[in-house]
Amino acid sequence: MVIVFGGENVYYTGISLLFSQPEFRDYAHTVEMSAIFDHCEERMDDLYGALDASETKVLIGAKNPLGEACSLVGSRVNDDDIFAILGPMRMDYSQNVGLMNHIHALI
Repeated sequence: MVIVFGGENVYYTGISLLFSQPEFRDYAHTVEMSAIFDHCEERMDDLYGALDASETKVLIGAKNPLGEACSLVGSRVNDDDIFAILGPMRMDYSQNVGLMNHIHALI
């Protein structure tokens, strides 16, 4: 889960769960995904441009501004804040879109 407040405060959680997935037995994939977290703040403008508050979006591979090695399901909850799930490309998109829509409705 990636949460962004105001474009400058980026929080992420669930990294150990992410890296416990089978994809990360491949060293190169683990390094590539780690780099996404290392450079997450630098890509916030691109992420803001890719998401809007009207709907939850699914960004897979090259369409994901945080990196091609993964997918992102996310939404802007207003002009400044983002909630997103970053994970392997084989994630359960239907479940994660539902979760994002629920979070969006609560906020």
